[in-house]
Amino acid sequence: MPFRSFLHAVHDRMSSRSPSPAGTAIASTTKSSPSPKPQDSTSNLYSRRSKSRSPAPPHHVSKQIITPPASRDTSATRPDASPQRQRRPRRRLRVQVPLYIYPTANAWEPLFIAMAAHPDLQFDIVVNPFNGPGPDALPDENYIAQMTRLRQHSNVTVYGYVHISWAERSLEDVLNDVRAYEGWNTASQPGADKDIHVDGIFVDEAPYHPRSMGYMSSLHAHIRRTLSRGALVWTNPGCPVAAAYYNHADRITAFEASFADWDERGGFLQGFEGGSKEKRKTGVMVHSCPREKVADVLATCKEEGADGVFVTDLRGYEGWGRGWAEWVRIVADEVEAAS
Repeated sequence: MPFRSFLHAVHDRMSSRSPSPAGTAIASTTKSSPSPKPQDSTSNLYSRRSKSRSPAPPHHVSKQIITPPASRDTSATRPDASPQRQRRPRRRLRVQVPLYIYPTANAWEPLFIAMAAHPDLQFDIVVNPFNGPGPDALPDENYIAQMTRLRQHSNVTVYGYVHISWAERSLEDVLNDVRAYEGWNTASQPGADKDIHVDGIFVDEAPYHPRSMGYMSSLHAHIRRTLSRGALVWTNPGCPVAAAYYNHADRITAFEASFADWDERGGFLQGFEGGSKEKRKTGVMVHSCPREKVADVLATCKEEGADGVFVTDLRGYEGWGRGWAEWVRIVADEVEAAS
């Protein structure tokens, strides 16, 4: 892909690169889209959210965050309650990975190692060859080879990336991307040499204001009709949304930002609409997180009943970060303890 096809989107993006972890060879390029126009009085709260898309091979992309506060269990006030405060049922966190790293021979190896080491831990993976499926009917041979390895693991759900520019992108263009991913699924029918099928669609730059409900409803219905295998819908507004949006998604990333924003907001529940049902479909992505704060982020997500989490010390999603294996192990230990 020529540089000119994505350079015009760079000026609003973060300009610095994060160093790749030792032993992981990754080329990175950060790309962003213009910030969404304010939709209402709440927009200032989320104005610092940054966007990321994946550039052409072997370049990569950057992303950002989500988190929740804690509620109190009043059961101790009942006459038959024990003196100690009763613990709420634990929610099993999922590891959610924006995999915007071009799949050279060993680039995805940290992911494969983690999935093999923690077979009871569920991984939600977003693949993004070209800010979407790309111009060709199928991804290139590197993607085919590494996605086939990815599909050999039973604890993975794979989503194909599309972006909708906060419901301003032509719906027909978005639907063409969805049809392209269905082409991947068709090419991966039983008996095929390679398996590159996706289980659902990751909708980036999703709107949060109720006025875009019609757009999202149409997109959701089309994904359900088009994908032959799974048809899951994961949207990423990067901030809390109107509760009705949960009717049009299986997962919603309600926080995507830096740890500084997370800390300032006290987690991902500031402005959150809905209750435990909505939390069970809510994910968080936190970047620029100091390693000593990772455990706190994970604890908040677990205690507040979040569905999934991604944490990195990097400023973008162009590498695995120094704490990747460590925080995945913490989540895996919690899952094992809750079993």
